[in-house]
Amino acid sequence: MFDPVIQRLREMGTPGMIMSGNPDEGALFGGVRPVPLPPGRGVLVRRRTGNSLVQVGRSAQPSASAREVFAGANAAGQAAESE
Repeated sequence: MFDPVIQRLREMGTPGMIMSGNPDEGALFGGVRPVPLPPGRGVLVRRRTGNSLVQVGRSAQPSASAREVFAGANAAGQAAESE
């Protein structure tokens, strides 16, 4: 694994989620290799509590209020960067 971001996460022992993938990619977190999984399934890799098979969901579209919150946060972040 040569990606510096992933390498640093591994060094810090950060929990990670490994979704469906090709086992030939090698172990990403905690010695766990990606495997073909149904959509939305993955392995949550945590150092202290071990690995867990998880199901993640995605809503079809965020609500109007959520879009307003994200837009406001984005505008605030852009304003802070320009200062």
